Amino acid sequence: MGQFADVATEQVYAVMAPGLVDDAATTKVLRVRPQPDAVEALTMIREAGSWAVTLTNGAAERIRRLLEGSDGVLCGAELSIDAIGEWKPAPEVYRYAAQVTGTPLTRGRLALISAHAHDCDGARRACLRAGQVNRVAIRELSFLQPADAEATDLPGVVWQLLAQ
Repeated sequence: MGQFADVATEQVYAVMAPGLVDDAATTKVLRVRPQPDAVEALTMIREAGSWAVTLTNGAAERIRRLLEGSDGVLCGAELSIDAIGEWKPAPEVYRYAAQVTGTPLTRGRLALISAHAHDCDGARRACLRAGQVNRVAIRELSFLQPADAEATDLPGVVWQLLAQ
């Protein structure tokens, strides 16, 4: 198991009562599926003449497998922090994505969409725009920079970012 899987497993054990979670349960938790609106959001990005890449603290191969069967809507690349040895929200991670995609770190040229406020904050600090998918209306920490766009679904965030 990679580092992300180890952390996720630890978190499952931390929030559940000891003895109630077994390896089968953690394996099920780690088998993530794309959100139902992911294909629609990726299609919107492509139709706007832009393209998307993934950027994960996990393994790029897991993201590749996750996107298999996404109705042919593929990302330009699956990027992982493994290539640089830093974890998001370190600015080096976002600079790495800009370098790989050949996109200048100029606000407005590159955007990150995440469900995590700390990830959006890190992207903003690295001069990216950020959109947060806040599906459960989590109140964020006041010391984090707010995202440039926020919605309860991926297409809503994409629409806001494209409109800016």
